[in-house]
Amino acid sequence: MFWLAGGYRSSGQQYIPAKGPCLIASNHLSFADPAALCVGSPRPGFYMAQEELFRIPILGWMIRFCQAYPVKAKGMDREALRRSLATLQQHGTLCVFAEGGIAQSGHLEPLRQGVALLALRTGATVVPAAISGTQRVLPYPSRRPRFAPGGVRVCFGPPLDLSRMPEELSRREQEQWLTSQLHEAIAKLLPPELQPVEQPDDAEC
Repeated sequence: MFWLAGGYRSSGQQYIPAKGPCLIASNHLSFADPAALCVGSPRPGFYMAQEELFRIPILGWMIRFCQAYPVKAKGMDREALRRSLATLQQHGTLCVFAEGGIAQSGHLEPLRQGVALLALRTGATVVPAAISGTQRVLPYPSRRPRFAPGGVRVCFGPPLDLSRMPEELSRREQEQWLTSQLHEAIAKLLPPELQPVEQPDDAEC
């Protein structure tokens, strides 16, 4: 689908560990993002996707094929949290859209602390990822893909170095520190037009 819609490129797969629990944390631009990550990752992974997406024809089938499972958009979804922890504790790969929803502005938005919570509980490797182009191939809230010159790009970055975390931090401060590090790491992988509005355009990929 991506090749027909304008092309697909991915890079940085060497940063994804071959085994062990792994969290791939990405920005979120479009309903097509789970499929974009699925194609680019060398490891099969599981995905959390908003429950209403499973009712959309074709898209619902696609995200199920990508091993997605539903999560409620509002409040604490304890079943989704339980399944996510189980995936990582079994040394699986979990892909998470760290903003908690589609960034309709296109710019990287503040991240929720769910990735940090999962990483600290399981010791999973956290790999930042950046998606671009899906906002043109399948712009929100459209459900019909379109041709977009340049296609889709997925870029994986180096895992977060948790050894740099100050030892004196409380658990809540650890989550905040990790979330801040992840936001910075994702921003560095994004092209200039998707940078967070408060950040300089210093993309590396």
